Amino acid sequence: MKFSNYPWVLKLFAFAIFLATLIITLPHHAFLHSRDKILESLPAITTYQIRLSAEEFCRLNLKEQFSIVPCTTIDSRFFSSTDTQSINDAINELSRAITSYESLLAALNNDTQTSGQLLELQAIVQRKLAQLSAILNVSGPKSYPALFKGLLIAQGTSYNTANNKFKLLPQNIAQYILGQNNIQRQFIALEKASQYLAVFYLALLLVCLLIIRKKLSSLGLFFLSIYFFTIFFGLNLIRDASLHFGFEAASFDLSPFRQLYQRQLLVTLLSALILVLCIRFSHRIANAFTFILNRLSITLGTLLCTLAIAGSYLLLGPAIGSELFKVSSCFIAAFLLFRYGRTLELAQEQFGLSNLVGKSLSYLGSFSYISMAKKKEILLQKYYVYFLFWKILIQILLVIFLLLLVSAIFHDLGGSLIAGLVFSFCLFVLLGKKFASLLIGLVSILGVSIFIVSEKVQNRFELMLNPKNANISDFERLIQFENAGQPFGFGIGNIKWCSTDGVCLPLQTLSDYMPTLINGAFGKIWGLLLLGGLAYVWIVLAYQGFIASWLYKEPFKFAKLFGSLLCLAALFQLFVTTLGNLRIIPLTGLGTPLISIGISSSISASIGFGLILGLCYARK
Repeated sequence: MKFSNYPWVLKLFAFAIFLATLIITLPHHAFLHSRDKILESLPAITTYQIRLSAEEFCRLNLKEQFSIVPCTTIDSRFFSSTDTQSINDAINELSRAITSYESLLAALNNDTQTSGQLLELQAIVQRKLAQLSAILNVSGPKSYPALFKGLLIAQGTSYNTANNKFKLLPQNIAQYILGQNNIQRQFIALEKASQYLAVFYLALLLVCLLIIRKKLSSLGLFFLSIYFFTIFFGLNLIRDASLHFGFEAASFDLSPFRQLYQRQLLVTLLSALILVLCIRFSHRIANAFTFILNRLSITLGTLLCTLAIAGSYLLLGPAIGSELFKVSSCFIAAFLLFRYGRTLELAQEQFGLSNLVGKSLSYLGSFSYISMAKKKEILLQKYYVYFLFWKILIQILLVIFLLLLVSAIFHDLGGSLIAGLVFSFCLFVLLGKKFASLLIGLVSILGVSIFIVSEKVQNRFELMLNPKNANISDFERLIQFENAGQPFGFGIGNIKWCSTDGVCLPLQTLSDYMPTLINGAFGKIWGLLLLGGLAYVWIVLAYQGFIASWLYKEPFKFAKLFGSLLCLAALFQLFVTTLGNLRIIPLTGLGTPLISIGISSSISASIGFGLILGLCYARK
């Protein structure tokens, strides 16, 4: 039975999926269920404003040694001439912090609720007061190391001795006394946004359908319903974590995810709008690509993409840089296939690629190609040899340079792996399995040789092979969580983010470890069906776009190739993330497409999804 011949069946399926998406967005368990709920309704306390931070205190005392000596040093040689004024300021700073903590403890003691969460909050504040009081009440002059430690405790700041960096901890109770009103507004906004997720979904869906109107065929509408189900399925998991993470937690005073849900709402809004705009204006986007490619050489295009990628990593951060890197890699690979795919296909039919590659390499380093290019009449075989060297091999070297730049300089191993897989697919199409395998093998050996000495890679191998003995016990916690949820999972609202012992899942659960979270929340069978179904959708979209782009008279070749490779990149990302969670390969820092948090999991996937739907599944 071919469903495309029965559009009413596809529309029925699409409606059922849209309805299922609405059901999962309803406000089931959409209320705070952690210590945050108690803090949300506390009366006003005496807030604490930082006048002397721990970092400033360290600078004043270590002076010129600040960038050389760690701030936690107890060697008196480095602060023999202690800044007396800063010592007095630090003492006053701790006194004001103690006043704020005492005000918070009084408000908690006056609370009429009787719950374990209230008792835990009281214990947290009492412990802070005991630590700060012990530092201030010591007899004799106050030392720099003790005051520095006290400022870190009072201000909820962590200090990394390896890179001399300070960081405010969002999950520390100090954030509440620093800005009670701001924290309470965050809690209220979180509850309101979680309760109205269904309204947000319906409004977004109606706007999107209004924009595309009658653009999609029945099959395209079916794929659109799968897209919306996927992104809102992930958003529902993120909502649950924002509301419930930290319950009975030993290491989290406040929820570290209290603002994550609202940020992900914006990411979802942006991703959905990008999708529908790519559908609505797919033909105009395709024509714009044609206009640009007719005026741009592939070498110049690669160099411009390299500059844009480097600038985005430096100026906009690793998340946007990684996403632009994936989009640019697919653009370059599509450009290669678009510009040289047909030519190499004809060359291989006429002369055999093995013969051409051998001759091309034999001319390496000579200037015979330049003189050959100036001749008006040359043999066709020699022209293909010239073409293969200057157009293909040089481009491969530029791509290798780009991969090494991103992985070695910007340390984006996950993005480099996805880009490398996309380029590998491109080489198989262009050169066939024999030469592509040889090139990929050489590049792989080079990459492994460079990064095998990386401490980050070694730690991930240790984590993969020995989860119980590794320095980071993330996998051990995840394995226990996944096994505890079998066979049917915990279910939304009942996910055990933290154990009864107060040990919580890693903060990367909503990004790197999303497949494991899905298996634990819904059971391995449903998790496998969900991830397998999503992989199948990406395969269908990538295949449809690629086959359509290879037609001889296809007017939108490049746009379909580009969209197809973006879908293929999403498929590779899904496989790599899943294999990392299964400990078959090391983790790469990648999230699950359309489900995990952040723009690096949704923007490029939405562009590819939208282009293929608009170009290959249009009504006409």
